[in-house]
Amino acid sequence: MPSVTKKTRRKKSPNVAQVSNWSVVHQRLQRWKDGDIGAGTESNYIPKHKEFLTWAKANVPGILNTSRQQANIIRENNLSDDRKHIAELNLNKIISTGYSAFELFLASKVKENGGNYAKGYYGSYRSAFKKFFTWQKRVVPEEYDVAISDIIKGIARQETLDIKSGRKLSAARHGISFAQYKQLCHFFMTRGDIKHWAMCVLEFNLICRVNQINGLTAPRLRFSGDSLQIQFSGTKMDVDGSSATATFAKHLYGNPYDFSICPVTALGVYLLFNKAEENYIFPGQYEDKVFTTALKTAANALKWENSDMIGSHSLRKAAWSYSQSGTTACPSFAATCMRAEHSLGNVKDRYFVFAAVGGAQDRYLGRILAGLSPDQQTFSVLPPHFVKDEDVVLQSTRSVFDLSGTTPLFIAVLNKCLASVVYHAPKMKSILPSNHCIFQSMLFRNPSTIPSLQLALNPDSFSSDMMTPTGIPPHIMVLREIRSMDTAVKEAIDKAFQEHSLAQPNVTRDWMNKTIAPLQDAVTSLSKMVRNRYSDTGENMGSILFDGNLRRGSQRVATSYRLPKMKFKQGWSYWLFGDAENNIPPLQFVGTWELRKSDWGKFRNYRRLMRKVEKAVKASYPNINFKRDFKISPSMSAENIQMADKYFLVGEKIVQSTKRYKSQPVRSLGISAAIKRIFKRTPESSAPAVAISEAPIKTLLI
Repeated sequence: MPSVTKKTRRKKSPNVAQVSNWSVVHQRLQRWKDGDIGAGTESNYIPKHKEFLTWAKANVPGILNTSRQQANIIRENNLSDDRKHIAELNLNKIISTGYSAFELFLASKVKENGGNYAKGYYGSYRSAFKKFFTWQKRVVPEEYDVAISDIIKGIARQETLDIKSGRKLSAARHGISFAQYKQLCHFFMTRGDIKHWAMCVLEFNLICRVNQINGLTAPRLRFSGDSLQIQFSGTKMDVDGSSATATFAKHLYGNPYDFSICPVTALGVYLLFNKAEENYIFPGQYEDKVFTTALKTAANALKWENSDMIGSHSLRKAAWSYSQSGTTACPSFAATCMRAEHSLGNVKDRYFVFAAVGGAQDRYLGRILAGLSPDQQTFSVLPPHFVKDEDVVLQSTRSVFDLSGTTPLFIAVLNKCLASVVYHAPKMKSILPSNHCIFQSMLFRNPSTIPSLQLALNPDSFSSDMMTPTGIPPHIMVLREIRSMDTAVKEAIDKAFQEHSLAQPNVTRDWMNKTIAPLQDAVTSLSKMVRNRYSDTGENMGSILFDGNLRRGSQRVATSYRLPKMKFKQGWSYWLFGDAENNIPPLQFVGTWELRKSDWGKFRNYRRLMRKVEKAVKASYPNINFKRDFKISPSMSAENIQMADKYFLVGEKIVQSTKRYKSQPVRSLGISAAIKRIFKRTPESSAPAVAISEAPIKTLLI
């Protein structure tokens, strides 16, 4: 009998080596200590701390520490610069006075008309004041919770009485209907507010909070089968990601029938203009108030009666209500609760999560939130995807998206997003105005890209060798069987008409076809001859744009052309490639006199900025000649687009901001904003070019 080899587990090496760099260890430890709350929550608490301390200096200065006491507390607790202010408060005096200072401060917080704020407003101060204790390594006393909680309960009771008596309106955000949600998406999309359109669609489909959208990163997105899967590592109620739903992804589905509410299309259009900076899909410090203001502006423009009560939470409420009441065949209650991260209790969370989030119920819910009707057989539709021409798809993906530093898994997501945008491109052109910002992207400006990609799309919307539909309930399969049966009956009737007479016993369909066929052939031949003889000669004439005539005096720009509003990165693309779709040459070849007089000043500033970028690039690449290397051409090669992106990484350094807080990425700045920055600070030395990764990703694209 052969001997059985026993598997030995590899032991972890003990950490007994001498520490060589204590500063690194201390920095890591400090990051762990400072990570007790999120950065957004901390930035919300600190102003409240400072507001209370300012109030205390004016009203109750006896509860504050001396400068020597403050220095001791900072040293003992190793407080960071952002948290040093808490050392000003003497906690022993606060406790001895029964927290009266906190209570008096809250009572002094009233509106200008003398009314109270909402209960949640005062509750945020209660949470912020707890950090006075925890950041000084003190346990929060139970008496504090009791004292402040009694005040919050009293405020809530008074607020309820005021609402009942009509003295005050409820401060809760109103939910919106599905029809209003579609109006919001259409409003943002038609106005060119691509970022808020994408955020609106994603928040509705994910039933999440807007701060989760702001913190969304590229590694959390992946396309598996027919769905886009998004996983959040933590939520407002689950900061450390220990809940039952933390390890499961939410499934989002495309909508081939309405691109304005399709999450895959909205994300794809957004990524045509924006790169995931440091893996963040929506980079920069973005506040909930900005999104709420945008929603209220849209509600006012749409003339909603409850526009003042609309906020970012309205979309979350709308999605929850629609998923449970938008159809009588709604998904399970547990599935909606799990997607919205509403707890059902510890035991129910653990047992329901596998069936609701990890199983078919969340997929079914994802299709409903995408706007697909569960009452029709089209509910089982597949998202647009590429099934052939791998090289063409890969080359186009590299051309229209900025892939520098992008992982192969996220490139697969970009590939599916590109397929959805290409599929909806004809409808976009028919609905949106010709000067819409979407048509400024490289995808639409290169006239050969979309037609070549449309040939690579899956021809059948309901079956594919690359994926199968998921999240399909049984009644949809019954509807499909009925539809196929209906088709079979029609074919049988048609066959009967072919074999038997239509009106007279001697007149059959076969006889009619044989009789009419020669006449049809003659008409077809005549039509071809006419088309060949009198074809549109415009294609054979020398193009105004591409005839190579660059002499001054030849008008190469249409008199109706208006210089579009451009971001910094788009401006660089227009400078080197122009807009071939609209017969506009690269703007580096265009003279001011060729444009409308109203655009002369704008074009001069734009040209001044682009020449500054050229100068910075030439410092790193002395042999570059932009007019030689980027000639006028009716098509843009992927190689030239990649070279332009590489040069832009060098040129954008001249407008880099030294203060990133609440700052947009440089490539997303408007031309005027970039001009203001470039002439306010000295250009930095150009950085070496960054090469685009050539990872083996073909297998992930299809």
